[in-house]
Amino acid sequence: MATYTVPAANMVPGANIQCVFTNEQPQITLNKIFVGVARDSGNFTLRISGTNSQPGNADVTAPATYASSGGGTPFAVVNAGQTVTLSETAGAGTSQSNYAATISCKDGNNLAYSTTAGVAGSWTLTAPSGFISGNSEFIRCDITNTAPTTLQLNKTWAANSTVAAVASRSDIASSSDIRTGSKRRSTACSRSTVWSAKPMP
Repeated sequence: MATYTVPAANMVPGANIQCVFTNEQPQITLNKIFVGVARDSGNFTLRISGTNSQPGNADVTAPATYASSGGGTPFAVVNAGQTVTLSETAGAGTSQSNYAATISCKDGNNLAYSTTAGVAGSWTLTAPSGFISGNSEFIRCDITNTAPTTLQLNKTWAANSTVAAVASRSDIASSSDIRTGSKRRSTACSRSTVWSAKPMP
């Protein structure tokens, strides 16, 4: 039940007071932001779902630079106080494990709303139970997918040098790792390997 208290200053003889109650349902949109250089096509499907909600769906493809917004769903009208599920699903050529995903939700008044994480790529949000002011019924949620930084290490060996590989694990290097006057390139740093070089006698 909604109530409103008329200010005492307005309660004067002959005053004509008209009260209008406006009922508005919360509306939620889910959007995509990409950060970093992706390792795949960056294609995701975004969904808003929940009891009595009007699901919004949008296929979202990251721009080539993966540096800005990639699009989002239309606004989905939900019930006041309703809990909905916000989710993303990796599309063709995309692996969800290639990204670290976070979500943030704010209404039209820039008021933040908390979410609860579910399974990977899924969160729940409870819509406001009552209208506050301004554009509080419009809630925008952003899923930010951050691609991990890739480090590439290149090494050029001078002529007339021998290269000995010293590793912390026997399956990383062996006696066949000896090179003379050659170049060696490594594209991954996930294993601990120390290289040393010394002039040939």
